[in-house]
Amino acid sequence: GRKKAAMCLCVTALHRPLAEPPLEEKDVMVLHINNFERALSENQYLLVEFYAPWCGHCRELEPIYAEAAEKLKKEEPRMPPLHASSIWTQGRSSASHLGI
Repeated sequence: GRKKAAMCLCVTALHRPLAEPPLEEKDVMVLHINNFERALSENQYLLVEFYAPWCGHCRELEPIYAEAAEKLKKEEPRMPPLHASSIWTQGRSSASHLGI
């Protein structure tokens, strides 16, 4: 069966050319369209932040996500903090595929 994912959504789509996504940020796995499904299948629980660098709400929520991630990574089973930048979601079709 599919693993459950707790997702907090910050942005739905962004129409920009793709760049190579960063592999990792400090204590955060950066998700993109090519590794999102694998992250779901390899983890029992996930906290996913959908983020756009130009979004004011996203920037305001960043410290809250960081605090939550710090607390959650100490819990069992371990819940890795994940960051899905809208740059990597490849626009509306991919966002729709992810249920955003």
